[in-house]
Amino acid sequence: MVLAAEAGFDVELVLPVGLVGPAFAKALEDILERSVVAYCDDRPGLALEALRVGLQRLVLEVSTVAETTAAERLADIARQQGATLATALPAPLYRLAADGRRLLPANLGAEGGLVP
Repeated sequence: MVLAAEAGFDVELVLPVGLVGPAFAKALEDILERSVVAYCDDRPGLALEALRVGLQRLVLEVSTVAETTAAERLADIARQQGATLATALPAPLYRLAADGRRLLPANLGAEGGLVP
């Protein structure tokens, strides 16, 4: 985060909760004492679990009418809990280079993993 601050970036940590699990994301959020963005891919059940463990910022990708309907219902549940649910990732996304000294563009692939 120091590297990003030096480069003039405001950092938001986006976690693919399908890979790390909502409970892990919540524990990391508690340790860092700052909110994370829980990326739930296109899985409404995962978004619901993220809400259950107390995550406040979720992203649920939608591409069909059924997914849009589910996202609207989940967004309402999120609002009732003081959380937010977006249908797109914050952009642009960056990842830390292997040398730990540079930020490189990245996006989340179909499996939720980082793709250069």
